[in-house]
Amino acid sequence: MVRELRPGVRPMEAGASRSELSDRPLQVVRVAGDMTWTYRPALDGVRSVAVYVVVLFHAGLSGVDGGFLGVDLFFVLSGFLVSSILLHEFEETGRVRLWRFYARRVRRLLPAALVVVTVTAAVFVLMVSSVGRAPMVGDAQASLMYVANWRFLSQENDYFGAEIDRSPYLHFWSLSIEEQFYVVFPLVLLALVALARRWRPALSIGVGVLFSASLFAQLVWVTRDANHAYYGTDARAYQLMAGVLAALALRALTGRGAIPRGIALVSTLLAPVGLLKA
Repeated sequence: MVRELRPGVRPMEAGASRSELSDRPLQVVRVAGDMTWTYRPALDGVRSVAVYVVVLFHAGLSGVDGGFLGVDLFFVLSGFLVSSILLHEFEETGRVRLWRFYARRVRRLLPAALVVVTVTAAVFVLMVSSVGRAPMVGDAQASLMYVANWRFLSQENDYFGAEIDRSPYLHFWSLSIEEQFYVVFPLVLLALVALARRWRPALSIGVGVLFSASLFAQLVWVTRDANHAYYGTDARAYQLMAGVLAALALRALTGRGAIPRGIALVSTLLAPVGLLKA
């Protein structure tokens, strides 16, 4: 159950403006008896490690057979950060400016994606025949529209199969799932927050139900269609919702999401163990 769900306007300290908030890793710090969000490099480091583990896994390096779990970690961290940002904005202002949130997502993700898609297409024009590159047009379009995971699923493209290199845009599947979460989740969160004004546990229970439904979908699809279990947003959303649950749990324990020093120390010590397990 989230504490201080009712909005209360608080000044932003240290000259930080709300327009500067993004989905970069954040940290709640206390300044003059109040708290605000600041950048937390350690969480950026976790995301970097997750990316490198995935790269090493695809490079075939022995000892990182479970490296694809870095994507799972990325999903959980994204859910944690985005939900923390949205909840913080609501508590500070009493509302969430969706247009500003979506604009930040576009500025942060679309330019880089556009460069990657364009450069890749240019290389294919130079190196591959028109017959060979024709199917890539749809892949590029799906990648820019952030529905690549559903396109590859419809093509029955096995991520772990022999034809994994058939499309240079295959890895856009994970970014597509994240972007779909960014579009839908703020609307769901606002609805749950509105309901929580009348029934306090609504937010935590609502997120828990979404997590359970997605986890159930994962368990069902993994026995029926492994590709759907891997690519499907419905079967992957539980990882993002796990991050949301972690954000809610942290706020319930600490009031505003600040990480106690003891918990931070224990987490730092246990992090290498989790990495070795992967």
